[in-house]
Amino acid sequence: LPPGLGEKSVGLRLNSGLQVRGLCTSNPAASSSSPSPGKTAADAAKADSAKTSQQETNRETQKHNDATKTAANTDDKSDAAVKDDKEKDEEAQRKRIKEEQEAASKMSGPPGQDRDIWLPHDLLPIGSPVFYAALVIIPIIIYYNETTDAKLKTENERLREERLERRQRRSERQTREREEAEQEEAILQGGREEEQKP
Repeated sequence: LPPGLGEKSVGLRLNSGLQVRGLCTSNPAASSSSPSPGKTAADAAKADSAKTSQQETNRETQKHNDATKTAANTDDKSDAAVKDDKEKDEEAQRKRIKEEQEAASKMSGPPGQDRDIWLPHDLLPIGSPVFYAALVIIPIIIYYNETTDAKLKTENERLREERLERRQRRSERQTREREEAEQEEAILQGGREEEQKP
């Protein structure tokens, strides 16, 4: 056998998971750990280097096998996670479509049909241009109304004070006229009494 063939057979056996201690190689330099008396030191060095390279190859092969198993387990787990994610996404999409259909069925008729009474936001739907215009116009109207009320209140107070003064003057005038009338009547009555005396 050529010298490289024995090392390949050892690599194949290591890939299948068997432990090889150099007995299955056909290379005599790789099978013996100590050089024979007829061999030189260079042959022994070659044998040692071949043995160490074979051990390194075995370690790398074992690491590669372990990494392949770990990757396979991870791929199985990631495939299951991907399936779960797909199922969740499909379920969420179905739920969203169902909610959109329900919302569309509610909005198909005039607002407020599902209730017994109509509310203000049924007349001004939220999000419509009329709603945004009302958001601007209504506060202006409220401000104008409050300022007008304040002006009218001060004017009403002034007019009430004037009415009270007029009423007081009128009552004073009436009491004065009554007193004058009583005095005139007393004078007339006094004159009559004098005329009746002989």
